[in-house]
Amino acid sequence: MCGLCGLWRWDGAVSAATVIAMRDAMAHRGPDGASGVLMASADSCAVPFGADGPAGEEPGIHDVGLGHRRLSIIDLELGGQPMATEDRRTWLVYNGEIYNYRELREQLNRRGHAFYTQSDTEVLLRAYEEFGPDCPRHLNGIFAFAVWDGPHRRLFIARDHFGVKPLYYASTPRGFVFASEIKAMLASGLVSPALDVNALGLALTFRYTPAPFTLFSGIRKLAPGSSVIIERDRVSEPRFFAESSSTERNGRADAPWAPTLASAMERAVHRQMVSDVPVGLSLSSGVDSSTLLALMSHGSAEPIRAFTIGFGAGSDYDEVPAAERVADRYTARFQARQVGDAEYAGFMTKYMWHMEEPVGNESAPAYFFVAKMARDAGVKVLLTGQGPDELFAGYDRHIGLALGRILRAAGTPWLRTGIKRATRGRAVGEKYRRLLASATSPTLDQQLLGAYTIFSPEDAKELLRPEVYTSIDWGLPMDHIQTWLRRAPPGTALDKMLWIDARTVLSDNLLMAEDKMAMAASVEARVPFLDLEFANLAESVPASAKLRLGRRKQVYRQACAQWIGAEASRRRKIGFANPMAQWFRGCSEQSILSEIEATGSFVREYAEPRVVARMMAEHRAGLRDHTRKLYFLISLEAWYKGFFS
Repeated sequence: MCGLCGLWRWDGAVSAATVIAMRDAMAHRGPDGASGVLMASADSCAVPFGADGPAGEEPGIHDVGLGHRRLSIIDLELGGQPMATEDRRTWLVYNGEIYNYRELREQLNRRGHAFYTQSDTEVLLRAYEEFGPDCPRHLNGIFAFAVWDGPHRRLFIARDHFGVKPLYYASTPRGFVFASEIKAMLASGLVSPALDVNALGLALTFRYTPAPFTLFSGIRKLAPGSSVIIERDRVSEPRFFAESSSTERNGRADAPWAPTLASAMERAVHRQMVSDVPVGLSLSSGVDSSTLLALMSHGSAEPIRAFTIGFGAGSDYDEVPAAERVADRYTARFQARQVGDAEYAGFMTKYMWHMEEPVGNESAPAYFFVAKMARDAGVKVLLTGQGPDELFAGYDRHIGLALGRILRAAGTPWLRTGIKRATRGRAVGEKYRRLLASATSPTLDQQLLGAYTIFSPEDAKELLRPEVYTSIDWGLPMDHIQTWLRRAPPGTALDKMLWIDARTVLSDNLLMAEDKMAMAASVEARVPFLDLEFANLAESVPASAKLRLGRRKQVYRQACAQWIGAEASRRRKIGFANPMAQWFRGCSEQSILSEIEATGSFVREYAEPRVVARMMAEHRAGLRDHTRKLYFLISLEAWYKGFFS
């Protein structure tokens, strides 16, 4: 796992100092090595350099530069980057792991390609030589990469099928710039921090900023499963290589899916344990990570290293005892620690510096504490259980969509009023509102938007200053939903929602948080349940087999039961949940208000402080549960302070 960056200047030369500043802004992504290369787009001239830059002067004028920070996982000695072809005209920088690299290497070898390392990096470079911009279609892995294609004088960038690895870019009148992290792009001098108010509207709606937007004006993130070709006179629109044809559904809901899924799980975990450094597990007590531990233990001669955190011994949010019992069952080497509210709150500034994009995921900082434990224990790779909820219908919103006809009775005015009163001030009230929206809206796009919306346009109108609210295009959230609906394969409403979930909510929220927090501790996070073979199989299973009689992830749990038993497969999910609602009520209201009301704060510049103060007061008094909204606003404030102060 690594950090990559690069730029192509159209108005002048690129210096090694600029590439180094970009590269080293994300040193945490690659503490094992630092390198780069300068090139001239008009010829094959190339000047590679190491951690300290070129030796001596930089000969010639170079308008292309690539930089790389390396976290060594496979082929520790010879897998360095940027990596070039023999004629030194095509160069690759890459972040991720290609899990089918051995099979692909054999295929390319038969086509006449010679190999000089054991790295998946070289396999990716040869794949580009062989297949050109179609090479991502041949990859099973997690990746973001860029190729400078000297013979064609073009730059090519691509991101993996589910967006596990991040990749940002910007096209400006002065040139094109890209990187694994936004802070590296800001170090290029081609872009500077400015708020995109339309992206703010999207972020408030969804509690994350969906691709291709970021909250930084002019900076975009590449959508999952897409690529871009950059030439001097044009930058192509992102094109998708992960098309819906691979997810064509087949068979009946009552077909014997569970044994097939169980076998595919085993193959996925086996592939993703390939490493030249120790591999561990981020362990909660739920079905996903318990199944991973069973499969990892089945395929390993050594005890698996497992890491867990909790939030207060003896509380409902403490997974440590249950996780320890799971670890004992599989004789794993278990390590855990407790994280308190003061430590969690104190991490917020560092958290947002690494995240770069606020998300409404209260558990996101927890990934850092788990990864830090692993790194301190000498473990560089962690497997995690992300993916099954989106692939197999694990959330309340999936029930709302699937059981819409039944739940439409809850939309009658008299019952709606009664439920609203009964749930007043409770978290279930927000869930009911979203459930009702997804069940009763007349069209699928409206149902999806209702299910995903956190801040409604009415909420945003009250929160934001009038001139800010009116400057936002509030049609963009629906445009986002409709764009992905057009790409979704045929199927039921729930089939389509799950497909969209796996490429939007998962990528732009949970996977981004996991990658950024793991890399903040210089650890690679791998996601076996998003292995391409397993995910394609999962998406071929009819939704009616996934959600039965309101039971979430039904066929998936049956598959997991073959590895961990029926009782463990039904265990309630916690997933590093934390007592954020209580922490908000227990913390100093005045300290938070002083932050948001300070001169130059986000709330003072763009929102109404009195509205946020009222939300805090209502929350502390127990009149409303504003946990999700307050956490997102506090994250937004920390982000703004970190990048705009």
